[in-house]
Amino acid sequence: GIDVFLVQIQNVRDDLLAAITRLQDEINKNQAMQLQQQRLIDDCNDKKTTFFEIPDYVALKDEINKEFTKRHICSEAKFACEYVIALKDEGWRDAIESFLGKRSYTILVDPEYYDIADDVLNASSHRYAHLFNTKLLMKKKLASEEDSVVRYIEVKNSVAKQYFEYQLGRMHAVTKEQVRNFENAISKEGRVSVAMDSYFLQFDKIRFYCLGQETIELNRIRAEKKLRSLVN
Repeated sequence: GIDVFLVQIQNVRDDLLAAITRLQDEINKNQAMQLQQQRLIDDCNDKKTTFFEIPDYVALKDEINKEFTKRHICSEAKFACEYVIALKDEGWRDAIESFLGKRSYTILVDPEYYDIADDVLNASSHRYAHLFNTKLLMKKKLASEEDSVVRYIEVKNSVAKQYFEYQLGRMHAVTKEQVRNFENAISKEGRVSVAMDSYFLQFDKIRFYCLGQETIELNRIRAEKKLRSLVN
């Protein structure tokens, strides 16, 4: 009877140790997420747009700009999102930002300097960052749909404007129920059809906003809410 009881106690102990390990893993994960949100809040308080989740993109952009400086080129590589002044309808923000995803951080350069930037990419160790071929882009004649979602984005640069026209100009901005009527469409709720492939965007995957000058304040508010939730 003692031996049976000992086995039972050992089994309970093993279960408790496993539960403690799982809980500790969750605590560590939670604390890491808290630090991430606090860093985002600190960046916002310093009035900085945060790009800490795309280090390869940041590094490649810096390498391109160093090469431009070395050649005395008065031009600058920037992320596409840096050219967006504002969204004209905040109700569409989650859908647009989620749909674009990392394409918001695609690096853009003036078309006459694209070949130089491309050579930098070929020689760089940061090969997973995206550099858009603006030389070919500016040769394309684009015809956006009249009800396209791109009309909700205010952009301050001709190359960036063409870029967002290319990415969003074919996407009809419609209601959730109307998405089924178009090959390419998007609704505020995140229901999309891309080449007749329909699905919902995952808004919970949005880490922070990047389109428009007002995003610093929006990101701070969002991060503070997330931090409170994690602490609780």
